Amino acid sequence: MNYVESIKVADTIIIDTETSSLHPWRDGTVLAGVAIKPINQPAFYLPFYHGLGSAPGIHGMEDEDNLDPQLLVDIMEALKGKNLVFHHAKFDMAVLHEEGFDLHKENVFDTVVLMRLVSENEANYELKNLASKYIDPKAKKEQTKIKAYMRKNHLMYFSQIPAKIIEPYAIKDVEYTEWLYLYAMRLIDQRDLWELLDLEQNVTRALFEVERRGILIDREFVEARLEKLNPQYKKSEKDCYRIAEVLYESIWGKPESLNKDYEKGIRLIQERKGKFKLFGPYDLKKIFNGIGIHSTVLTDKGGESWSKDAFEEIVKNHPSQLARSFAKYVSVFRALHKIIDEYYAKFMELMDENHALHPSLHQSGTRTGRLSCREPNLQNIPKEDTFDLLDTEGDENLSEVRDAFIPRPGFFFLMADWSQIELRLLADYADEKIWKKAFEYGIDIHKVSARAAFGKQPDGKAAAKKWRADGKNLNFALVYGLGDKNLALRIGASPQKTKKFKKNFFEGYPDVAKFSDLVKSVCMDRMMRVCKIHTDPTCQKCDMWVQKGWGKNKWGRRRYLEPEKAYVLVNFIIQGGNADLLKTCFTSVHWSLDNMKSGVVDLVHDEIITETSYDEPEVIPIVTAGMMTQSKFDIPIRVDLQWAPDSWGQAKSLACDTCDGKGKIYPYSEIEMTELLFQREWQIIEEKGIRICPSCKGKGYEISKIRELQTKELSLV
Repeated sequence: MNYVESIKVADTIIIDTETSSLHPWRDGTVLAGVAIKPINQPAFYLPFYHGLGSAPGIHGMEDEDNLDPQLLVDIMEALKGKNLVFHHAKFDMAVLHEEGFDLHKENVFDTVVLMRLVSENEANYELKNLASKYIDPKAKKEQTKIKAYMRKNHLMYFSQIPAKIIEPYAIKDVEYTEWLYLYAMRLIDQRDLWELLDLEQNVTRALFEVERRGILIDREFVEARLEKLNPQYKKSEKDCYRIAEVLYESIWGKPESLNKDYEKGIRLIQERKGKFKLFGPYDLKKIFNGIGIHSTVLTDKGGESWSKDAFEEIVKNHPSQLARSFAKYVSVFRALHKIIDEYYAKFMELMDENHALHPSLHQSGTRTGRLSCREPNLQNIPKEDTFDLLDTEGDENLSEVRDAFIPRPGFFFLMADWSQIELRLLADYADEKIWKKAFEYGIDIHKVSARAAFGKQPDGKAAAKKWRADGKNLNFALVYGLGDKNLALRIGASPQKTKKFKKNFFEGYPDVAKFSDLVKSVCMDRMMRVCKIHTDPTCQKCDMWVQKGWGKNKWGRRRYLEPEKAYVLVNFIIQGGNADLLKTCFTSVHWSLDNMKSGVVDLVHDEIITETSYDEPEVIPIVTAGMMTQSKFDIPIRVDLQWAPDSWGQAKSLACDTCDGKGKIYPYSEIEMTELLFQREWQIIEEKGIRICPSCKGKGYEISKIRELQTKELSLV
């Protein structure tokens, strides 16, 4: 077969790589071979570097079926200008990039992304799982055979498997990928998702470059933290078991021990010789229930939750000193375990030879389209104030994790974070006039909500702080669909009072309630009969059918739901809108920085982190404009800027001190304007006069705060 010619005559090519590692940015050259399938033509596997001597960073050469690497050069050249289809595109492109071939700016399709667009409720988007569901129930057979062969022959890497043995496996992979591509593209066309597809393709290209750049780690800092924390971790584990035994001994023979829950708890301690599981909720539920403690924090299904929030509730409010101590020590143990295993140890494992991490940013990691992150997960690195409620040493240690991330010499981190973006989108969707005015004037929306639900701001610093916090909890209950019971727990009120507060809120801002009702109504109007497995009204394979309706955000991203779950659509539309807006703005920022030394190094929820050269101060207005400029929503967007010269954990605000980042000077205090808005008298504010801030000229930030830039010419718009 003339492999190159078969590629040249096709417009679409399906590609999959076999490798010696899942971390090409860390390990370098990991390619073993390439499976290729020109669309609607036979597939073939091209081995180049198979052999027992292969390993991450080392090409295998011994396999007699290995082909001349010049063929790989010719193949890569023939792929230019084609539609290239991968499953997990960024991985395969990284593998090929480390061999000297750059395909990421070609017309790339990722079937993981495509399938998420047309079937958002899959439990798993790995190739064999999708293939088993949609194509062949025996799709995992070749994978099982390969793994059995590796175990039998004590092989560590796919590159060590003889090419002839791995060939059927690799060919099946590109055949399955082709099927998924054709299936998804048909539905994308039927649902008119072309704008969304174009956005996602652009995101794939941009994220590839973000992952390639990576983010630098202070290795010495990480090693020092591990040396300090490991002894604390071992001690905290022993403390948990010791205090649990003391707790049970303290009520032995008392009335509260004469029940089945106590018997279950003491049996668990005895059977495990004190070493019950401190991570999963099952064992901890038994231990706490056995001493009469039940979690007041509930799961989505109404069961007892034993999350961090549950332990904080016990630490703050339980009358028993021993119970409070036990909950505190469990929290410390979990915190230390997380910081050691998920953060520092993972950083050491995954950093490359230059001490840079290259995390995998998944653009299809959630149903809403929000990014997720793996290997390692940089989206849940705690901020300094995230773990302050318990006020423990373990929590203080957690707050230092961001100090492990450092900019390269000659650079600083610029963090650009949207302010209250999801609530801004809710205001736009609902066309709630008071909320939109609040965002226009830079008024704290949580105070605006608190005014409607709980009345005027109370006197006293502590009372005012709780009033605002309760308004925040109420706002996020609306966005995330938090039930009345959990909301009542968060604001410290009875369910009856909580319902009254919500009633007050909706009376004050009726358009928010109307939007929520409209979303549910539209979903119900769109109910259709679809197959239960594939959510396909035209499915020919299934005999189980359900009714589902759907809603979409402004990019066309859909969510299909049963009638009883229609309420979830409000959350989907807001979070999905947020996700696609971030992707739109991220790609705008990223490509605006093309050919500059500065570049995006991470995305964390609503925040874009840029490694910015001191020689390129123009990056700051570029990033700000990129995050504020969009055409989908008629709502002002505010970007809060921070910079970090030494480490991510040492972030400092760039907000203008004169206007507090608003860019304007207002004639009344925030609480006065909140009251005027609530009374729908905002014309008084405008009649009094609103001025552009003279200090920042309306930008909301002050570049002069970056000391290294003070000597530079800053004639920036």
